[in-house]
Amino acid sequence: MILFGLGNPGNKYLLTRHNFGFMCLDLLAFNHKIRFRKARECSIAEGVIMDTPVILCKPLGFMNSSGLVVKRMLDKNFPAGDYGEDGFTVICDDLNLSLGRIKLYRRGTDGGHLGLRSIIDALDTISFPSIRLGIGPPPQTDWSEFVLDNFRDDELITVRQVLERTGFGIDLQLDKGFATAQTFLNTRNVAS
Repeated sequence: MILFGLGNPGNKYLLTRHNFGFMCLDLLAFNHKIRFRKARECSIAEGVIMDTPVILCKPLGFMNSSGLVVKRMLDKNFPAGDYGEDGFTVICDDLNLSLGRIKLYRRGTDGGHLGLRSIIDALDTISFPSIRLGIGPPPQTDWSEFVLDNFRDDELITVRQVLERTGFGIDLQLDKGFATAQTFLNTRNVAS
């Protein structure tokens, strides 16, 4: 299983809303004592979670070009192009969900997320699992500024809860399967 976390590289973007996918993989790697190393176009951590070999991948190109890295990683790890329904999952932020909401989808459109759009374009399919971490509601003004802003101090407790719940949901996905993880992750807002 390959888990792709979406974000933007560099300290400037470290705690921004758009880096929720990176943050999720960082916590997952920490919890399972897996270390990241720099590869040519991504940071990779390889290990075992819930008795399942995993690759955690953070594409190091910017968000809007994530698809190229995802496609190359999939081609490298699944040379026959057969990664099946559970070969990989993408983790990213979602403006359309409120902060505290998590949704695991079997497939879906990009919902306006340019990183997901890049992956859909590169793979020519919407049929791949994604875990979407709510960052909304967005302001009425410039969404691009909002996603590139740091989480506010008063949001950080919820951010931590989302990351912990998502990590546990990924453990469930690897151990008990997609349906169990989906039920757990999609059930309620972590802040409620």
